Formats: sequence, structure tokens, C-alpha cells
Amino acid sequence: MSNYSHSQLAFEKNMSDTRISPRKLPQQDRARATVEAILDATAQLLVEEGYHKTSTNKIAKRAGVSVGSLYQYFPNKEAVVAGVVEAFADDQMAFLGERLMELQGLPLEESVHALVVALLEAKQLNPDLHQVLFEHLPPIGQIDVLKDWTDQAVALVTLALQSRDELEIENPQLTAFVLISACHGIIHTAVVNSPHLLADENFSREVAKLILSYIK
Repeated sequence: MSNYSHSQLAFEKNMSDTRISPRKLPQQDRARATVEAILDATAQLLVEEGYHKTSTNKIAKRAGVSVGSLYQYFPNKEAVVAGVVEAFADDQMAFLGERLMELQGLPLEESVHALVVALLEAKQLNPDLHQVLFEHLPPIGQIDVLKDWTDQAVALVTLALQSRDELEIENPQLTAFVLISACHGIIHTAVVNSPHLLADENFSREVAKLILSYIK
């Protein structure tokens, strides 16, 4: 199954920027499969060759489609890469949302640690692509994937905090923003500089301690 099952959502988000907007939205199963193949191929090439060496010709060849088929859906390379970025963020958020649902009813300490583990696992879905997209990729139009991801994560964590009667938090949304921002900074640094920490139990425990000391 493709890692980019949220390609339709990614297309809709990019419609506001004409430079990176798709030419048309895929409506049929065959069209959606073509778009997902193009996004998968682009992700592979970005990891293997980098942004500047990736071209629409290479993408089409890797995806097994003609360049003309690619241009039916994307006006240029920037639009294809924007679709990859959006789909990557959407997949991570979907994974995180599912994991957060599983934390309901757990003791606070266990829940916080499980949240950290979920964040780490989300970053491990494709760490090589994560590093390329967030470290080596030039800005693509006006999309702001990190802000969108942060807003969604803050909303999820805000609800989780509000459900905890044992916590006396004056501004759950602000607390959630600080928590997500801090965790993102720590985990992103680990992805880039020390990816082995993502599967380290001691690392997740230390991050959980940091969160607990802040919210309790």
C-alpha cells in the first residue's frame, strides 16, 4: 500500500497557490493510483538524489508513467514535491491521531510516555524522507506544512489535556502549544543528528519526564 494515501487531501490544500496547484484532481481509482505512484516515485528520488537532481522526467520514469501523464496532474516539479510534503505530514498526523485515541483511560504518567512514543514512532515512518523534506528542501510556494501539522497536533493534545481532571491547567491550548513545540524541537533534532534515539526507551522516558514536570 502506498505511503501517500492522503494525496487527494494534499491536492485540495495546494489549490490556493497557483504555482504548486495540481492541474486537476484525480477522480477515478486509476487516476488516484497514478497520482500516488508519482508521489511515491518523487519521495524515492528525493531521498536518493536530492531535490535539485530530481526532475519530472526522472519522476515519470520511476513511476512508470509518461511525462505527459504527470503533467496532466502537476504543472511542474514544485507541485509534485508540494504534494509529497503534504501527504507526508497528513500520514504522520493520521498515525498520531489513531495512537492518541488509544491513550484514553490510561494513568497520566503512562499516557504521557505513550504519547512521546507515538510521536517518535510517527517520525520513524520514513526518517530519510523526513530529513530531506525538513532539512534540505527549499521553500515550495507558500505552503507551511509545519504550521498546519502543529495546529492539528495542538488541537489533539488540547483535548487530551482537557480530559484530565487531575490536571489544573489554566490555558490548555497554550500548554499544548508549548508541549508540541518543545517535543517537535527535541524529536526533530534527534531525527537529524541522532536517529538511533528514536527507538531508545531511555530517550522516550527522558522526554516524558520533561513533559510531566511541566504539566503537573
